[in-house]
Amino acid sequence: MARPTTLARRIDLPLLTFYALGTILGTDIYVLVEKVAEQSGSLAPLAFLVVAIVTSVTALSYCQLAAHFPKSAGKAY
Repeated sequence: MARPTTLARRIDLPLLTFYALGTILGTDIYVLVEKVAEQSGSLAPLAFLVVAIVTSVTALSYCQLAAHFPKSAGKAY
């Protein structure tokens, strides 16, 4: 019988950097800027600021969940 494998819970700076870069560029950020500018006009910087705030709150929520559930697919202990 094979031993159960566990997920490695580590991420280093280069991997995190490349992941973030791939995510940003993979979502066609350049097309997104144009579409936002079309819709919001001169308020585009404000629109991006609001999105940055909402994204930050979402990221903090995920951080709280990761801290609350430290094991992969596990319940809180």
